[in-house]
Amino acid sequence: MPRRTDSEGAGRTIALGWSESPDTDPPPTASAPSAGRALSAGGAPSGEGGPRAERRRSLVLGGAIVLVLALVLVLPPVLLGGAGAERAVEQYLDAVVAGDAETVREHAVPVDEALDIALTDGVLQGARDRVSGYTIDEMRVDGDSAVADVTLTGGDRELESTLSLERRRDGLLRRPVWELQPVNLPVVRLNVPAGSAQLEVNGQMLEIPARSRPQEQFAFGEITLQVLPGTYEVRAPQSGDLFAPRTAEVSAPPVLGLWNSALVPVSSALTDAGVQEAIAQLRSSLRDCARSRSPAPSDCPIIAPPEVTERGVWTITSTPEFELVEDMEGYSIFRARVSAEFAVPGAEGDEEEVHEVEADVPAVAVADRDGVLHAHWYSPATVEEE
Repeated sequence: MPRRTDSEGAGRTIALGWSESPDTDPPPTASAPSAGRALSAGGAPSGEGGPRAERRRSLVLGGAIVLVLALVLVLPPVLLGGAGAERAVEQYLDAVVAGDAETVREHAVPVDEALDIALTDGVLQGARDRVSGYTIDEMRVDGDSAVADVTLTGGDRELESTLSLERRRDGLLRRPVWELQPVNLPVVRLNVPAGSAQLEVNGQMLEIPARSRPQEQFAFGEITLQVLPGTYEVRAPQSGDLFAPRTAEVSAPPVLGLWNSALVPVSSALTDAGVQEAIAQLRSSLRDCARSRSPAPSDCPIIAPPEVTERGVWTITSTPEFELVEDMEGYSIFRARVSAEFAVPGAEGDEEEVHEVEADVPAVAVADRDGVLHAHWYSPATVEEE
């Protein structure tokens, strides 16, 4: 018996003459599936469009995505070399130009004794002649280290600075990231009134930490501040009606690196009320001197001639004259003109000896750490009262 192959079609049905009319068409028959295409369980043909093929396509697509990501993350640093380091420098210098205090603080080298209280947006952005532009002159990359030579422009000056960077590798892919090394900022030195708890810089009131406040009893004490390049206006805070704060200016050149200013005094001048208070204290002191019986009262401007050693009586013979000669940084200098007599009783039956004294002496007024004004004679007598 001959064997039928898969390539042969289905046999044709032979009509039986006695059951159907010869003119009737035969009923349609279902065709068999072609070779190589089996029906799936759901009736759809399997092969290129089946689940196995879909999985293969998903795997290929996923691998392509991973490859693209790897190229995006890893290849640019390899191809660009120092471009990543240069971008890190640009980002920092852009922050310097903008007066971005947060970024500046983040990269600043801490300095012993120097305070960072002036590194605020208000202070930095209020400075005159601040850094307005920069150029990156050269980038030198050596392995995982880099050095940038830059030129900063501030006001009408241009100065060079050097910034250092290190490359570290982060994440699962060990992606290289350039990181700016800590930057030295200019430091300004200020001589502020003793005991100052606050300082006004560019219109911003700054709190001086208790540990850094000048501990001197009188006059001044030094503090230091980290700043960006620029010119800063500094004032002592208002303290009562006897003093009027002066405005001092301190400028840092357009440079990022080790730089210290000269010592700049931040002081107050005596107001008219302050001058009158100082003169009132000197008058009171002079009255105390006149009550002394010593020829050279302690801490007084009136002194009898050196040959006079006996005790006697002082009399102020005219109204003392006072003049403010100079309002210095932290001190106010007065000149006093005093006319007085010192009478020494004579021996029994003798007349008293009267010695006339003309004094033209300086006096000084200064505030203590609590803001209290003190006036005293600049050249008091050194002979103690008996």
